[in-house]
Amino acid sequence: MPPKPAPGTTQVTSAELRSRFPELLEQLGQGTRVVVTHYRRPIGALVNLDDLQRLRRADVTEAHTGQGRPMQIIGTHNQSGGVGKTTCVAELGYDLSTRLNPRTGQRNRVLLVDTDPQASLTKRFGLHDDPASPAHLITSTLFMSVMDPQLPLPAPLPSPTVPELHLIPSNQHLIRLDALLYSDDALLPHLGQVLRRYDTYDYILIDTPPSRGMITRAALIASDHVIIPVNSSLKAMENFDSVSEIIGQSQRHNPALRVAMFLLTHFQKNTLHDQDVQRILHTQYAGIAPTSSPLPHRKALFNDAGLARLPVALYRPKDPVNADLRRITDELLAYIGEPVVA
Repeated sequence: MPPKPAPGTTQVTSAELRSRFPELLEQLGQGTRVVVTHYRRPIGALVNLDDLQRLRRADVTEAHTGQGRPMQIIGTHNQSGGVGKTTCVAELGYDLSTRLNPRTGQRNRVLLVDTDPQASLTKRFGLHDDPASPAHLITSTLFMSVMDPQLPLPAPLPSPTVPELHLIPSNQHLIRLDALLYSDDALLPHLGQVLRRYDTYDYILIDTPPSRGMITRAALIASDHVIIPVNSSLKAMENFDSVSEIIGQSQRHNPALRVAMFLLTHFQKNTLHDQDVQRILHTQYAGIAPTSSPLPHRKALFNDAGLARLPVALYRPKDPVNADLRRITDELLAYIGEPVVA
């Protein structure tokens, strides 16, 4: 006699699989696991996406600590420019690096990855200020590793102004990478394979180009979660169908990819327009992802901090916007299932 299936599990023979598939899909949606047998021997299983994500995290991260401590890769995407992608990566990345990891009792190790040929994140932390900096070299970017994941990894560079933050820089050489990925989409999963090798980090945050290009798609395929920054403008929401399309295309390669949250930026609470944008995100788009607490419109402050090559928390520690940034980091951690530790 074959063993009885465990509670919450349905057993189906390989011969029955096709005829019972609609029924099995419904059971998967209800959280039931499906075990496929052949001549009474288990040969496979159907799992829902939540289970797949948990399995994927455990599989790709357990080896580097022996304790199953997950490394989270968080991408960003919005093909509109000026919505705050680089600010999001810089500020949330720094805030994460100041927090203790409850699994290790040490501060989180955070790696920032710039995949935008414009190199806004790289410049934001001063890595292009010195003409002799290795950040200007193609070998410091992920270009060569994406072409051949077996090559040695480029060494992360510490920020000259915030040494605890490490970056994989970008430069104009990445323009060629987009064309090469377009000509051979079999290369698309390579970025994820490469980033998983940076397994001493707790979090990897990716700044992406403001486009639908192939580098953006590779970054999303590499990610566990994606943040969609949205400035408080109805116009900025007009391309949401396109944003959803590229995320859907990326999920074909990485079914575990999830939208972590919409990050509402440039928010002015006293304007009806901005209130409308916030309401629409909370109602019409709640089925896709939650919306963060708003990040106030403080263009001058963020620009000045950028010129100083510092996160706002170091540039102006007592500014109220730091509480907003910490709150958004708390929400991000909660949305992706991580413990929230100050």
